[in-house]
Amino acid sequence: MDSRDFDEIERFLTTVGKATLFEYLGLGEDVADEAVDAALQKRRSWAQGQQSNPKYRTEAIWLIKNMGLVKRVLVQERGGYLGELQQREQGRKLQILKQYILGTLAEGRLSRRDKAGVMQQARALGLAEPLAQQALDELAAQTGAQAEGEPSEVFVDHYLTLGLRPDADYNSLYSSYRQRLEQLRHTLDRQLAEEQRDALELAWRVLSDPAAREAFDQQRRLVVGGAAPIRPAGLPEPAAAGPIARATEPAPRAPSAPAPAEAPSAPVELRPKLALVERPAEPEARPPLPPPTSEREALRPNPSLGRFSIEPAGTLALQLGKKPQVVELKVRRVGTEAAPCKLFVERAWVSVEPRTLSGPPGEHTVQITVDPSKMERESAVAIITVLSELTGQRATLTLDVKRPAPAPVAAILMVAMALLAVIGGAAWWLSRPPPPAAPQSGVLIVEVDPAAGEISVNGDILSTNGRLRLDQGLRGQALKIGVQLDGFAPVQEAVQVQAGETLTLRPVLELTDKMDFIPPRDEAPALIDEAKARAALDATAPAAAACLAQHGPGEPGATITATATLLSTHEGWIRSMKLREPGLGRAALQTCLRRVVRATRLPFVNGYAQTTYTWTAQKAPGR
Repeated sequence: MDSRDFDEIERFLTTVGKATLFEYLGLGEDVADEAVDAALQKRRSWAQGQQSNPKYRTEAIWLIKNMGLVKRVLVQERGGYLGELQQREQGRKLQILKQYILGTLAEGRLSRRDKAGVMQQARALGLAEPLAQQALDELAAQTGAQAEGEPSEVFVDHYLTLGLRPDADYNSLYSSYRQRLEQLRHTLDRQLAEEQRDALELAWRVLSDPAAREAFDQQRRLVVGGAAPIRPAGLPEPAAAGPIARATEPAPRAPSAPAPAEAPSAPVELRPKLALVERPAEPEARPPLPPPTSEREALRPNPSLGRFSIEPAGTLALQLGKKPQVVELKVRRVGTEAAPCKLFVERAWVSVEPRTLSGPPGEHTVQITVDPSKMERESAVAIITVLSELTGQRATLTLDVKRPAPAPVAAILMVAMALLAVIGGAAWWLSRPPPPAAPQSGVLIVEVDPAAGEISVNGDILSTNGRLRLDQGLRGQALKIGVQLDGFAPVQEAVQVQAGETLTLRPVLELTDKMDFIPPRDEAPALIDEAKARAALDATAPAAAACLAQHGPGEPGATITATATLLSTHEGWIRSMKLREPGLGRAALQTCLRRVVRATRLPFVNGYAQTTYTWTAQKAPGR
């Protein structure tokens, strides 16, 4: 199977916390094809129903888009998929063996007894002896250790490291180098990722410099006829044909320096005879790309791939008339390699144009058209999602839409009767009893604790701020109420509201986030809009004051001050809280304040952000 397909599947499995597609679908590796089809059909039905659920939206959209890929991998290419899984598992085991070898070579010597210990460790891990011997030779060459008193040299083919053929041009080298560095972001084994990154950086430094590449090519021609060159563990095999930008011939040698004998008919040296393009006499010198300075810099989302921001963000209230209304959404894509973005909306009365943003970075204007004639209710909510499929960044704009209610049927009838009375002048119309009043509706009120989250009724999201009031059409029918808030366990409840009844639900959400986010040591916090952050935290003052009054220390009536250092991730959710004042470490107080701040969303940033905030309250009596 194509390694790019495997990497795409691996990225998806990482987001859902599964190791293989079989584990994700709850199937065995030897399951029949019919069982695979049934499991995929069941999962497709689930995904179609979860596209509007923020918790599972990304997973559902990926499944719907890649259902054909998943079926092909599990049915037609199951053998290749299992083989790739086995190969990568072998790469992880090889890393364990290499750590053992490095400990053995710590003193710079390798005795026969040491070598036997390495082979015994390899057998315990289930690795073949030739592979263990290759790893031993490679590490002995890197550390300068002598095996049995004889020097050991290993030739590493940098073209194999980048997955290219020897006649690849500069652009192909650069593209493959950047693409493979980006793939390392999704490698769970950090030790394996570090080794692969070092190999990629070395290959890039050598092959991007014309003089160094020419010297490497000469060395490669000397050894290409021997044993197969070593490719670092875990790197994908190069494609059969490889990306070829132009056909080249070996550079002629100076008459004074006789050319060394090359191995005849070496497979990697065969070149297609393309005479349409000629190589320039002098290669164009290009500055080498500076390598990453740390492991985290190589594995974190690459800033050059670009991010985006939207304006407006959050919730936008719209009061419609009878005609469609157009709203403009500004999407600003930044970065030297701006990633394409796609827009999604699942409401028939909302249309978005364009739905795909690509091309060079800059500001794009998206036209959002809201048609009130297609709305089923007088008030509804629509969520427009902007998604970068390359970086996974997501931003949403929620439209809280209200349209004027149509004129009641009873009022229209009364006007018609009045006209008939004036025209006919008959007292009979005036003496008729009034029409029966419309059946009275019930009232449903939902107030979420904490005051945030999306509230859905029978699957439709009707509120995004943790509060909802329904007072139309409630006459005893069954309603399924759902509450969803990031970091909290979802809540679902089935109710019936009778005519004339007022039912109030106050669901208390259970905090599931441990609030133990630790920022990277070598990464500084991003700049945050302090004015917007303070405005968002000001809204928490009443709830936080209630926590301090009920659970804080001190005598009744005493003033309690709490200053918190808050860390938020790139989507704005607060993921860590530390109180500065001593004596505020009570578990009940900490839990109460964490529920308040976890439900608060700060401005979006590229990375993580840090801010501080102070609450004050008076100790409640009797506590």
